Amino acid sequence: MEQQPAVTATDRPWPAVDLAEAYRQLTAPGAPFETREEVIRGVRLRTYVNAMNDLRQVFDLALGWGDREFIIYEGERQTYAAHFRAAGQLGRVLHDRFGVRKGDRLVVAMRNLPEWSLAFWAGMSIGAVVTPLNAWGLGDELAYGISNSGAKVAIVDGDRLQRLAPHVADLALDGLISVRTDDAHGTAAIPLDDLIGSSEGYADLPDDPMPDPGLHTDDPATILYTSGTTGRPKGALGTHRNALTNVVSITFGAARATLRRGDPLPEPDPNAPQRVNLLPVPLFHVTGTNSMLIPTVIAGAKLVLMHKWNPERFLELVETERVNGTTGVPAMVWQVLESPDFARRDLSSLDSYGYGGAAIAPELTLKFAQLFPWFKPSQGYGATETSSVSIGNNAEDYLRHPDSVGLPVPVCDVKVVDDGGNELPRGQAGELWIRGPNVVAGYWNNPAATAQTFTDGWYHTGDICRIDEEGFVYLLDRAKDMLIRGGENVYCVEIEDVLVAHPAVMDAAVVGLPHRILGEEVGALVQLRPGATVAEEALIAHAAAYLAPFKVPVRIVLRTAEFPRNASGKTLKPILREELIATQTPDIATDAVQPVINDEAKMPVAAAEAGQWAETPDTRRRGGKRIGAAVAAVGLLAAGAFLARGAANSDDEIGYPPLDTLKPLADNLWIVDSAPISALGMKLPIRMTVICLPDGGLWLHSPTRYTPSLARALTAVGPIRHLVAPTLAHWMFVEEWQRACPDATVWAVPALRTRDAVQQSRVRIDNDLVEGGAPAWDAALEQGVVTGGGGFEEAWFFHRESRTLILTDLIENLDPAKLRPATAAVMRATRATSGTTGLQLRAALLPHAGEVRQAVDRMLALAPDTVIFAHGDIFRGGGTAQLATAFAWLK
Repeated sequence: MEQQPAVTATDRPWPAVDLAEAYRQLTAPGAPFETREEVIRGVRLRTYVNAMNDLRQVFDLALGWGDREFIIYEGERQTYAAHFRAAGQLGRVLHDRFGVRKGDRLVVAMRNLPEWSLAFWAGMSIGAVVTPLNAWGLGDELAYGISNSGAKVAIVDGDRLQRLAPHVADLALDGLISVRTDDAHGTAAIPLDDLIGSSEGYADLPDDPMPDPGLHTDDPATILYTSGTTGRPKGALGTHRNALTNVVSITFGAARATLRRGDPLPEPDPNAPQRVNLLPVPLFHVTGTNSMLIPTVIAGAKLVLMHKWNPERFLELVETERVNGTTGVPAMVWQVLESPDFARRDLSSLDSYGYGGAAIAPELTLKFAQLFPWFKPSQGYGATETSSVSIGNNAEDYLRHPDSVGLPVPVCDVKVVDDGGNELPRGQAGELWIRGPNVVAGYWNNPAATAQTFTDGWYHTGDICRIDEEGFVYLLDRAKDMLIRGGENVYCVEIEDVLVAHPAVMDAAVVGLPHRILGEEVGALVQLRPGATVAEEALIAHAAAYLAPFKVPVRIVLRTAEFPRNASGKTLKPILREELIATQTPDIATDAVQPVINDEAKMPVAAAEAGQWAETPDTRRRGGKRIGAAVAAVGLLAAGAFLARGAANSDDEIGYPPLDTLKPLADNLWIVDSAPISALGMKLPIRMTVICLPDGGLWLHSPTRYTPSLARALTAVGPIRHLVAPTLAHWMFVEEWQRACPDATVWAVPALRTRDAVQQSRVRIDNDLVEGGAPAWDAALEQGVVTGGGGFEEAWFFHRESRTLILTDLIENLDPAKLRPATAAVMRATRATSGTTGLQLRAALLPHAGEVRQAVDRMLALAPDTVIFAHGDIFRGGGTAQLATAFAWLK
């Protein structure tokens, strides 16, 4: 994506310092991110001077937060004092009754409950290796985690106990503790309340000093299981240093952004209000534990747990608990932004919302920035094996590089390598390797997998990336045969093995189906045995009997032909994925707002209708259509190149030539297409509409770049009397025209006057654009104003003589062939190429849907024949019908 100079909300020059200087200042002696070199497992690495030593220190710190509220769950509220007294009591029980010692494994398997945290900190208080298991796992998967880790004790909730019950007799556990259930399901599970009492009495438990387990910072702390490419999951063995390095790293991006902005780092304020964090992701994920639970305790903040994920409940909790910070995977963020409750909830307390865990569409970044204008977006890149964040993108840097996962944190090195492990030059694509004190010690009890994945301290991510000259990392593809569904790694071979086990199936290939909310869903193609028959539904049911629900294919295509393969016999999954997508209907691809698919037979908007200047060669149009609406709804970074097929290769190909030329469209109406403008790092074509009013003066809508030759062509028609800025964005060239035409009157939407950038510019706004039109052009034009949330305003105009409606951003109808590849990918994903309102604007309009509908009805009643847009193809002929279809989403 094109890089553009950025400015802050106050239009100060940005950046105030370059990246190298920001890193130097933040890591210098005495700075908050000061680093030093240490040898860890034989490798010399940079470490943070200010990182804590071990998680037992965090446990001791927590007791000092006293009567502050700590954890909130469905109406239950526990203070730090009560919660950590109970954790200490449980630690003593584990030590004294069950013999758990330093290094012994303690399994925790439950949904996000207060008892999850109790179990975690109880284990840390005595030096146990806490081993969280995926609460979505089936009984045999949970049993494997207990068996493989060699756990002495497992603490589980009722649902997990029920799944485990058939396997418990085969497990060598010294203790099984149940949470929130009276049913032991035929096991010898002991209720937690029988061991430490009920939660009502936690505050009265003794606060006796805990024995010191004698922890070293590089001792094991956790085993987090991550799905394996073959066979069973692998247990990533995390150390205390790993987890506590991450605590420092996750705060680095905001500090870097502050310096880049030219602001001083804030001083710690011991009297500041207690922060409130909302945890919507599972605690058994590295994000939940390392990036939310542990940092919350260190900061003495409040942690709000969700019983299960629901975007409306999330928004309710943000409002009622006055949440300041939260996290999520892109699937969750999408659902939040598109929730019907988004506009009616008070989200003003939020000042931090980080996301990661899956490919992130630039569309999401741009939409997020629009809907949360009071703080900047951020994302983190990492893995279980890197203890969460290794790379981050924040604030202005993120908006400047919305398709990048960001820059490494100060203690991490990154490189891109070829198949032989040789480092590649900047700009070339290869597998990303990461090294740092956050990289885990290896896989528990699995030396072969450890040797395959870790080399001299470098973790092989399995992601295909490139690194640009500034050091920004771009995720391009995955080398591992897996997909990511809503943040959950799903390894294809596991599902393929289950499918091939069916007697009718000879071969199977699992691929990711694009899904704009979840990122990907599981899809499959199977080759049937000769003469065999089976229904798709039967195969899905077969898979459901052996797989966790999130791994079950939602679509299976049956075929008898052999799969396409390369010379070495490897299945060519990209071809199969394209084949599967071709069978997919748009409503499978996304359960969010659907794109309007124009029936070209009824409402042609091809090149001929858009005017001779909008022509696009058929060969290039065809190049961009192959995956259709289903993939156009995705916007995955990994699919970006595919989405951008047929796009422009250079700036010269952007827009509708000839440029900066007065082109007649109707009597007394012309358009001027100009060189592309840059918006948030994307390049878009831009169009000005020119009307000759009855008095002979010219009216310029959304003025494009000023050129002397264009000015001469205009003044040959008539004097330039009116410059119109119809939205908050379309004013950037007004100053040039105002300087050349000092007698022209400048009209703008009212909100434009309040923008800092406008106030600090030399633009003079003479009159506001309001409902009803201006006397200066009332005889020629009808006008109205559409208002949305987040300060959105757009003035629209109807030229009576030519029956032409003039819009700016209410509708986009962009031709991907006239956009750069990255922009084409974003615009397809936002529906801006389908002649409808882009998704990034719908959220702003929906809070005022009633008024917007009234404005649209008024436009339709005018029965326009032609509709002009500021950026895309023109609706010419049948404009009223196309307009109605474009706004069908309002219904």
